[in-house]
Amino acid sequence: MIKRYIAAISIFTIALAIIIGAAKPTVAGDKTTVVVLDLEATGVEKHEAKILSGYVRDAIFKTGKYKLVDRKQLEAALKELKLSMTGLSEDQLIRLGKLLQAQKMISGQLGKMGNTYTISLQLMDIQTASIENIINDRCSQCSTDHLFSLVSKASLKLVGGGSSAEPSPPTPHTPPPPPPPQPPPQVVPSGMSAKQLYDLAGKENDINRRIQLYRQSIQLDPNYPPAYNDLAVDLLELNRINEAIQELNSALRIKPNYALAHYNLGRAYYKQQNYHGALREYETAARLNPKRASYFFNIGLVQKKLNNYMESAKAYLKCLELDPDYIDAYYNLGMVYQAAGNKQSAIYYYRKYIQKETRPSEQEWVEKAKKKILELGGSY
Repeated sequence: MIKRYIAAISIFTIALAIIIGAAKPTVAGDKTTVVVLDLEATGVEKHEAKILSGYVRDAIFKTGKYKLVDRKQLEAALKELKLSMTGLSEDQLIRLGKLLQAQKMISGQLGKMGNTYTISLQLMDIQTASIENIINDRCSQCSTDHLFSLVSKASLKLVGGGSSAEPSPPTPHTPPPPPPPQPPPQVVPSGMSAKQLYDLAGKENDINRRIQLYRQSIQLDPNYPPAYNDLAVDLLELNRINEAIQELNSALRIKPNYALAHYNLGRAYYKQQNYHGALREYETAARLNPKRASYFFNIGLVQKKLNNYMESAKAYLKCLELDPDYIDAYYNLGMVYQAAGNKQSAIYYYRKYIQKETRPSEQEWVEKAKKKILELGGSY
């Protein structure tokens, strides 16, 4: 009889724990987990929308209210669900959010019509499958700095972290509210060597945790260039560009011929619109490691930005010589030749892109390539 009574209590306790656990949302401390998708590009180039997507993530992260799902986890989930980063339906957004155990999802579109840029952002609650907020904004005759500011401000408005108006000062007799509680700092394992901390960082999914581990590794061994480089890569992901440049310069002071650090320094300068600086670093990386296709691909990107179309085409062709399956290079060659007025070459490379591009996430670009061929008077 006693055993039956104890068994009944145990079953009730387990059931209660399951119910409570199911009802409790997954949060990091007091932070809400959010997925931030890349902005869909309409009338702008894909890589430009991707750069500005970084500013959305950076603005959301700096509110201190959200834990961002790491990009590697996001890409793995998209691959598992066979979805693309942009153009998702409401049902697909919910499936993706649930797989990543997120509470919120931010998606949006960056567009350009004439000289006017537009930004549209949407905040979705995954649990209730409802749209919590939508922000639309625009900027005419926008400079680069104004465009970055437009995207950042729209992101803050979306989550209630900012507005176009200045905040009202507190009344004289009203004491300011107490500061929000800060989450406890992550504990770094003690007794580990610099190399062990570096290796541990490479296995960590949370980007902020990785940054902490890389910094701890550098404190123990300040003469290991890969730690500075990998730290900089994560800082670039969070759009903390100046910090990333500082870490990359530290790596290059130790190892001046470190090709990967030159390449990532080029990425940092590119994000800052310093195209001449980016070109210098990309070309240095390619000289030090002439077998890396991605280095020539990025040279092609920046040469196009500088309107050096033939130099851009030359770099993309070298990229494809090293890696014929570097699919984005075919599309970009089409754009370069189209900008240079070489219609036949543009059509040829757009067709090659259409033939080779089979990734589900990139089918919107296949459709754009088809449209470009038709605009040029060709057929596919």
